[in-house]
Amino acid sequence: MTLSTERPSWRGRLHRVLVRIAVGMFVLVCLTYVCEYAMEWHRRERLEALVQSIKTLQVGVTSDEEVRALSERYGGHFTPEGTFTEPRTSTYSLGYSSPYIKGADGYHTLPGRRLWIADVELVMRDRRLVRTNIRFMVMRSDGCVLMSGVDVVQRGPSYPPEWASYEVFEPHVTGNPNEGLKVLLSPEATGAERDKAFRINFSCLTALRECRHPCDVLPEAWRDLRARHPGERGDSMDAECRQPGR
Repeated sequence: MTLSTERPSWRGRLHRVLVRIAVGMFVLVCLTYVCEYAMEWHRRERLEALVQSIKTLQVGVTSDEEVRALSERYGGHFTPEGTFTEPRTSTYSLGYSSPYIKGADGYHTLPGRRLWIADVELVMRDRRLVRTNIRFMVMRSDGCVLMSGVDVVQRGPSYPPEWASYEVFEPHVTGNPNEGLKVLLSPEATGAERDKAFRINFSCLTALRECRHPCDVLPEAWRDLRARHPGERGDSMDAECRQPGR
């Protein structure tokens, strides 16, 4: 009995090399997506905690020291007085987003992941908080941008005294295709009104199934808007948001 000493053909060796490369590439892609999702989930949790902290702030009452401590805890950026057009105001800015790369033609994420950006501005005047502004932007798979926001501000030109302490409306935003929903609160808003305004569906940022409309992002605010304006508009957003279970 003799043992075969024939070496594998070059085709066999090439096949094994290609298989190893393919397996390595597959593992690398899987690890990339796992790391990206873990990073995105961590940012979402930080954002949720930040918003819950902001909910407790009181416009006209909360001091600069409290706001500065909150900003430092979440890695905010301070812009001193005189930088913007509004006089005597300074701003603490904070933000979170999904991982992305900005190119000449826009923002890019990993295939299958969505772009979302959340910005927070805490505006100070005379060492007191005078405005909190939270903005969400979520990119839908068809390129439509869902824009939602909660704005707590003192009465003034942007918040006439005849308006209620809790207002919900659909802002008109130019540019790329978009759908918007915004909540406006005055310092006189009740606890129940603040709860509804800050009832934000953060799963719209990270869930595998995308949210289709702002009514998914701010569900309680949307129900209040439709209760005040019950008439059907006839567009797809209104029809889908009226479906039972949303």
